[in-house]
Formats: sequence, structure tokens, C-alpha cells
Amino acid sequence: MTRGQKNKKYDIVFVGTGIICVLEAVYQSLSGKSVLMIDQKSKIGGAWASLSIFGVHNVENAVHYFLPDSNAFEFLRNILNLEIIPSTTKYRVFPLFLGFHLKLCYDNKFGRFLARIKEDSGVPKKTFFKNLPSIIQDAFIKTRQPSVYVKGGSPEILQKINALLCSSCVKVKLSTKIRLIIINNKTKTVKILAGAEKFLSKKIIFTNSSQIPRLTSPCNELHIHQKKHLRPSLHLLIQDKSLPVMHECVMSADSLIKYVHDITRYAQEADRLLGKKKILVVALQHHVQKRNKVISLVLKKLKQVGMIGKSATLENQYWQNIYLPGLNDSDLEKIKTEFGSQVDFLRTENLTKGIGYYAKKWSKKISFKNIKKVP
Repeated sequence: MTRGQKNKKYDIVFVGTGIICVLEAVYQSLSGKSVLMIDQKSKIGGAWASLSIFGVHNVENAVHYFLPDSNAFEFLRNILNLEIIPSTTKYRVFPLFLGFHLKLCYDNKFGRFLARIKEDSGVPKKTFFKNLPSIIQDAFIKTRQPSVYVKGGSPEILQKINALLCSSCVKVKLSTKIRLIIINNKTKTVKILAGAEKFLSKKIIFTNSSQIPRLTSPCNELHIHQKKHLRPSLHLLIQDKSLPVMHECVMSADSLIKYVHDITRYAQEADRLLGKKKILVVALQHHVQKRNKVISLVLKKLKQVGMIGKSATLENQYWQNIYLPGLNDSDLEKIKTEFGSQVDFLRTENLTKGIGYYAKKWSKKISFKNIKKVP
């Protein structure tokens, strides 16, 4: 992979460098296409790119988890050679009274039942009792895949993705903002004005997370309304000598916290942190705003549920206002319909579902021999 751009004509240009985007770009390159990826961020990975904070590297940048998809897990194991393991320290936590909580393993059937009951607690009684048989069946009878994740977390996924990309002929242009995209159906070309450069392509590919500016053709200009779904996120560096009991915690019916993950073990400096300090990432409810009081309440709740020890203290914190993908599949379908065969898109709203959707195709080209170690 080279960063310099000499040849500015490509068969395909991808907007973004998320994991699914990279896999498709490598597949297209192995199929004989010339490929360019453009991203306004400074490194690849999209929503899964790691952070360097608190003097620590390879910190997961948000609460990440896998939804069940057997095709995706098979691809991750057999093609990317990732170790997928059960999430045995993942729990659901339910509030009781006086600051007490009920903790159940995430895959526990009764816990799944309680979670569904909580989800339906706001619906009318008639609707609730009508839904009750299906809730019981879903929780106690239906067979479900156990919750799993990559042993090394998102840093391990990104290491493999980066190795795959570096072993390919895909060109990457980072820290580059696209200003204008002009699609010409007559000449079957796409002109991309990005930064101070111009690129010409036969096709452009978007994702749910693509930041799309002006999109025009000789007879059309599409104004794209990118939705903003706020998901505040809080990273905490905690001085805490207590051993972790829970690594992942789903807070049921909590007004402040959605999920909490202890991500210490994935960091590059994990060996010197374990047993001394913890790095937690907290996904907050969408309405929560950054205030000192909020951080104090989060710490109090983390002690109550057992994510950190009673004597743990806050050393540092990092707040992010994360926005979920601004384009859904119907938005991307509309763009494709408006501008024709010069436009395509990838389904990337959920990582495992997206990988599962394309895994069979990718497996025909991508293999271990394409992956080399990165220094």
C-alpha cells in the first residue's frame, strides 16, 4: 500500500476506511480493479479505530460487541485468523432498591427474559400480555448463539485488517476531506474533488458512515440529509487494585448508562496496568451531557454494580460525543437509484452482520497468503 498518488484514475473509489470497506476494497483489488480509499480521518478503521489516551495505546474507542452471525464468525476465524472466544465475563445488571443490583450472566435465559420485560415495560398492558408468549419463547425456548468477541479486542482486528491492506495494491488517502462528487452517466465517470486533488473513477462506493458532501450530475444535484444520533461516550482511567469480576456490563433500564466495558486487557500497555489501574469505556444514554456531576454519578454506579472496587479512584477521563452512522440503507438506495451504475454502497451499520453479508464472496479471493505481518 502506498500513500503517494501518481495515477489519479481508478476503477473504484471508496469513501471511508472502515473494516468492511477495507475488506471490500482488498477483494476488488484482488479481482483486478484499481482501488483508492479516501478518508478524512488520520487512520484507518472508521468507528473501530483505536485511541491513544492516558499515555496508553490501542485503547478501544467505544463500546464494541458482536451480534450473532455464524458466517461472520467463520470468516473472522478462518480468513483473518482471529481467535473468537465466549464472553464469559459479560453480565446484565438490573436495578433493585437502595443501590442494590441483580447481576446475571449475559447468556442466562432468565436474564434475557427480564431484559425483554424491561424493554416492553412502557407498552400498554393489552399489548404486553399479547407479546408475553413470544417473549417467553424467545428467552427460554429459542436456541441462541452465545455472546462472543475477539480475544484481543478491536486492536487485534485492526492489526489484521491493516496487514491485509498493506499486502494489497489498494491506495489510501488519509486526512483528506471530499469537497465535491460529480457523477456523469454519459461518460460513465465519477470526478472526486478531495483536498487539493482531483480523482477520476468508474465507480464510487459509500457506506452508512460516509460523509457525503455535494453530490451532483449534469442534470441533478442531490441534497443529502445526514442524520445525527448522539451517543455520548466516556473513557475512565481508574486507580483500582481489585481484580475484575465483570469485563462487560449491560445496564438494564438505567437512566444514565447503557453499557460499560473494561478494556484494560486490550491495551498495548495492559501488562503494566493490570492489577493497578483499569481503563473503562462507558456508553451513556443519548440525552446525557458532560458535567462533573455526571462523572461522579457514573463512578458511584460503577462501584455499586462491581465494575470497580469500593476504594477505586478516578485518575483521568476522556469524553466523546459519538454519532451513529448518519445514512441508513434506504438513504444509500436512494443515492444509487438517483445516480445509477456509477454509485454503489456497502451495508456497514453492524460489523458482524455486514461481514456475514459479504463473507462468501470475500472468501473466494481473500486468504491467509494475502496477510503479512506489519512491523
